[in-house]
Amino acid sequence: PSLNSLPPPTPFPKRKQPKKMATLREWNSQFQKLMDRMTDDYILEQEIEFTELAQLAKDFVHTAVTIGKIIIQERHLPPASKTIQPKQMGGQAGGEKFISHNIMWKFAVDSHHGFFGTDEYAAKACSHELLGLTYIHQFKGDTDLHVPLCCLVDYLGFRLIAMSYLPISKKTLVVGSGDCGGTVEMKDEELNRRLGILAKRLNLKTHTVKTLFNGMSHPLHTCFDLEGHKGDDGRYYVIDCARLFPAEPPDPTIRNGHLYRMLRPELVRTNRVPLSSDVYLKLASHDKKSMDEVSNAFRRLRLKVIPKFAAWLDSHQPTDSQPPLSHESPTMDKEQRQEKEDLLFKSCRLALSVAESELGDKDGMKKVKSPQDMERVEYQNLGQATSPDIIRANLSAYLHMNGVNVRHLGRVRSFTKSVYWRSGL
Repeated sequence: PSLNSLPPPTPFPKRKQPKKMATLREWNSQFQKLMDRMTDDYILEQEIEFTELAQLAKDFVHTAVTIGKIIIQERHLPPASKTIQPKQMGGQAGGEKFISHNIMWKFAVDSHHGFFGTDEYAAKACSHELLGLTYIHQFKGDTDLHVPLCCLVDYLGFRLIAMSYLPISKKTLVVGSGDCGGTVEMKDEELNRRLGILAKRLNLKTHTVKTLFNGMSHPLHTCFDLEGHKGDDGRYYVIDCARLFPAEPPDPTIRNGHLYRMLRPELVRTNRVPLSSDVYLKLASHDKKSMDEVSNAFRRLRLKVIPKFAAWLDSHQPTDSQPPLSHESPTMDKEQRQEKEDLLFKSCRLALSVAESELGDKDGMKKVKSPQDMERVEYQNLGQATSPDIIRANLSAYLHMNGVNVRHLGRVRSFTKSVYWRSGL
């Protein structure tokens, strides 16, 4: 056949235009706007706000975990081969930092100067960061201090801490130190006043620190490395609060234990006198009295709080003295475990609500009448009838409610007398 008889060539299909990339979600902006809409005065009438907040938190955790797993899986690849490139953002502790989808991830590893000694202790410091942010957020109604959305990602033996990206930078730092004590900023009296209110609520002691570079003294209400920023959006943000609560007296056999062996917030808040966050740091100017106050609090934990908690455990055991039922026992199905967890949650919330009802109002903020009253309320709620199996399945929660760290579980066991608990701890 001739060329003229051939059918015309089929035209190539038009190339589809690539879809425009969806706008990245503004996690922090959405979170802060939601919190600004929520007030304690009308908490029962804010169903819409709570629903939106729950969905926002769910989406944030899903995104943080999904991308966090990719970061962990590519941990040993060279930076140029990683899906998400690490960022240089300063800081003296912790590992590589990553930014994507308006979220920042940081590896909990002991990668600089051997601060923590092991990655395990670095991961523990990250959990303290989340705990500190939680307590700061809890008292937002009194202080109007803002914190980022935050969660921990544990995968393949590694831990990441993920936070919503904030509108802050080195230029927005107005209170605290961003260079491990080299300099301490004190540029905003209003933020310092709000931190003072927070310190009163948490029973923290105002103290003085000296900078490493020029030896200047600065009075601080919280730990020196807590960073207070006045963000580009006009809000006051607080980050780096892993050492918000005081540390236990140092153990010479443990490297830098003051960075991760902290007293529980519940113990600090019920102490008779305020405690300093920086009491065992070299740059903090402390007298012997401040150190004795923390030592006495630790002694109260060991000689009073733990024995009382052990006695409470002994008062909750099966009457037939049968061996304890494991949380993962084959006789306990998923629905039974969920029912017990729901019951624990309700009992914890009841204890907190009763404790809050014991709070008075002074100088425009809620304040505990006395640490002794707070302690009485806690043990009063512990006296409620509770199944021993529920206690065993959620023992760490009960320990924390009473200011006892899980690392003191061995001492708790030494004070228990019942075979049920001694065989199960």
